[in-house]
Parts: sequence; structure tokens; C-alpha cells
Amino acid sequence: MHAIQNLNSQTTSAGSGGVDNRADTKVIGRAIRDADRKMRERLPVLRHQTALGMGFVGLGYTTAAVSALLFIIGLIPAWACIVINGVAFGVLREIEHDLIHDLYFKGKRTLQNIVLFLIWPALGNVPSPLYRRKLHLQHHGSSGHEDTWRSG
Repeated sequence: MHAIQNLNSQTTSAGSGGVDNRADTKVIGRAIRDADRKMRERLPVLRHQTALGMGFVGLGYTTAAVSALLFIIGLIPAWACIVINGVAFGVLREIEHDLIHDLYFKGKRTLQNIVLFLIWPALGNVPSPLYRRKLHLQHHGSSGHEDTWRSG
């Protein structure tokens, strides 16, 4: 909570009546990078972020397969299989989102694309992950700007 109050006091639009989105975006980005750096200092395991993410991809698919098998052989009911698979595929979707933001295989677009296409079958009837990447990054380019929430 203190970090949010501190961040609010640093933004240019806080209490000034005017809005300077670019300056606010820089302040927020700097605060996020500082928090990320501090967290990485406290948790050295995050040096292996890509390996952890890819482990979660394997875990997501393995969990879904085991859940389906347990349902097929009658050890869990359908509702449990649906919930378990929903969580497993939700994790895969989060990994996809993090890949779009360059959190795994940083700067290695070919490897990122391979993993995106490995995750794609788990997401059902959705467009190509490359198309979704383009749309998502466009969303971040305009998200929060006044023209995105003003009607008419």
C-alpha cells in the first residue's frame, strides 16, 4: 500500500489537475522495474525464470492429461476434471501472456513463437498467437489513454 501511495505522489497528474500520460508512464515503469529488481535480489530462484516458465508449461499439460485420464477411468467426476483442466489451461494462458511481454527467452522471438504455438492447442478456438500478440501489444499502446474510455 505504501508503494502505491508513494507512486501516486510521484505522478504528474496527481493533484495537478492536468494529465501528462507520458511522464506518468515513465514514473510507473521505473517503479515497476525497481520493484522487479528488488524482488529478484530477494529471490535468486528468479534467475531461472525461463526454466520455471517452461516447467509450468509441462506441468499444465501433464496436469490436464492426468486429470483427463482420472476422469476416463472413473476416479474423478466430470466437474473435477473440468475445474482441474480449467486451472491447468489458465496457467498455460498466463505463460502465453508472459511470453508476449518477453518474460521468457528474452529477445529470442523464434523460441518464444515455438512455445506460443505449443500452448495454442490448449486455448481452444482462438486466433493465432502471433495475431493475438499484435493485438495485445496494441492494447497496451493505448490502454489507459483518455480516448480509450471516452464514449462517442
